[in-house]
Order: sequence, then structure tokens, then C-alpha cells
Amino acid sequence: MDIIRQIELYYANMTKSERAAADAIMADMHIVAEQPIKEAAQAYGVSATTLVRLAKRLGLSGYSELAFQTKNYLTEHRITPSKKAQQAPEMASLIQSFIGAFEQMITPEVENGVAQLAKALHGQHRILAVGLGHSGLAAEHLKYLMLSRGLFISTVTDGILIERLPPLMQSGDLIIIFSSSAAVDTYANIFKRASKKDITFALVTMNPNAPVLQKADIQLVLPMVHSLDTDAKGIRYIDSRPVFDVLVSCLTRYYSDVYPNV
Repeated sequence: MDIIRQIELYYANMTKSERAAADAIMADMHIVAEQPIKEAAQAYGVSATTLVRLAKRLGLSGYSELAFQTKNYLTEHRITPSKKAQQAPEMASLIQSFIGAFEQMITPEVENGVAQLAKALHGQHRILAVGLGHSGLAAEHLKYLMLSRGLFISTVTDGILIERLPPLMQSGDLIIIFSSSAAVDTYANIFKRASKKDITFALVTMNPNAPVLQKADIQLVLPMVHSLDTDAKGIRYIDSRPVFDVLVSCLTRYYSDVYPNV
């Protein structure tokens, strides 16, 4: 996964200072690729500590790896400092970025994941949809759409409640986690408890490299919305979470088609 997609993946979970550093890097990637940490921090108007924290947030070992990954990205995409800075993308460009992501969802893997999840939803005694922050909105979306199909889903979208959920999980539960990054530290206890009980664990994520992905009974890896003007050095973040909502809508329709009498 390239450095820009890593930033996009973890952007919503960053602190204010980390996000400011990420924005600065995406606006001019050559600084971090070419300069030592102290000079880069000064140029970006952030602290060196913030750059290190940002690197750690992205799952990197530190600033050196952040610089290495960024330099590789610039080389691969042939982005040079002489090219003009990116202007704010217009609506047409943004919408095309979403369309591109939606087209990437048309794969046998996603189709199979939706079919598996629909089957797991059918006749399940207790279903819990879990998500934190923006990802929690997808859990709520699933709850309300499925309610119209006569299926009740409980949602857990508060950080404190997520921490306290594992002891309450029961054999036979279906746990659906929506998480763009699938951060192990947030859901570690849920993963651990699910593996020790007769619990069906479904993970909907945008991180194909998430270590916990292989532990999920049902895996749905969705694409991120990615916009890059190769004639510019700047990259602008686009929130990819609407892709979750599209998946939920498709899942609900699929469920209705397969189980029309429910």
C-alpha cells in the first residue's frame, strides 16, 4: 500500500496535530522525501515529534521510513517539484473518484463476502454491528435498513462501550465490525474473545494488510476513494467512508432478493 493510501486510511483517526502534518505532507511531499526531520518539521510548521507520531500512526517504524516511502511514491508516479501545485478538485473530479472506487467493488471477492454476510444475517439470534467514529455511521445505516426488512441489529458505536463489549459477547452472536483501518488496539479484545467462542466475526475494512483480517470468518475489503493529479505535487484527502454506505445498501438489497419472504 503506497504512502498516500496509508495517510487516507488513517486520516480520520489522527489527532489534530497529526492531521495538520499529513495535510502539509500531501501538499508538498518533496520536503519529507528530501530533508532531515528537523528541517522538514520547520518547513511544515509542525514539531519533529509530530512527524514521528504520524509515522507511527501509519504503521511505520519512524521518520526515516516515512521519508523512504514518500520518496518511492514520488519516483513511482514521476512527480517532480517543478510541476504545479494541485488546485482544489472540482465536483466532477471528486465524483469520478468515487465512481472509480465503486467500480473497484465489482469483484468476485466482494460479491462472495456480501453473499456470506447475507446468509449469516438470515435467522441469526443476535447481531451486533460495531464501528467507531465515521465508521459507526455505517453500522447505524445497516441497523435502520435491515429494520425495514424485519431484522433487528444492535449497534455499538461508542469507544467506551466497544471496550466493554467483549465480556457480553455470547456463543452464536454475529459481530460485524466496520473499520477502515481495522486497528488492532481498538478491537483487540473483541478479536480475542471472538476467537475463543462460537461467534461469527465479519470484518468490513479498507485495509487489506490488517493483521486481524485473516481471523475474520467473513472478510470484505473495500477500495478507498483515491484522487491523484499526476501533473501536480499536491494530494488532497477524500473521505472514503461513503463506500461503506454503498456496501450496506447493496447488502440490504441482496438480502431482500435472496430472502424475499422474511
